[in-house]
Amino acid sequence: MAQKAGYLLAITENTLEEIELSECFQIFENDKKVTAIYFKEEMTEMEDFIDRVENLEKPINLYLFSWCNVSEFESLFDHLEHITIKTIPQPILEIYKKIYNIVKV
Repeated sequence: MAQKAGYLLAITENTLEEIELSECFQIFENDKKVTAIYFKEEMTEMEDFIDRVENLEKPINLYLFSWCNVSEFESLFDHLEHITIKTIPQPILEIYKKIYNIVKV
């Protein structure tokens, strides 16, 4: 389901060609830009994700899944000028809550 949420972000960004898929991230592109999504709470593939993103030359809209403030991870990408870090929209966060079985009390 997390990957399906990534497809929703790709549609939102109009970057429909999936160029990379792993258990923790997805990367999509069109002829002008890239959408990169790290969708796992676990950081097991973050270094690989950063390496992949560093090698992309198009402008990148980057989405990082986190239950805490995403700004904690911004420093990982400070050296890259062509990246815009975006928050995951609330409807997609609701999908993540279902994935991780988080129920509102």
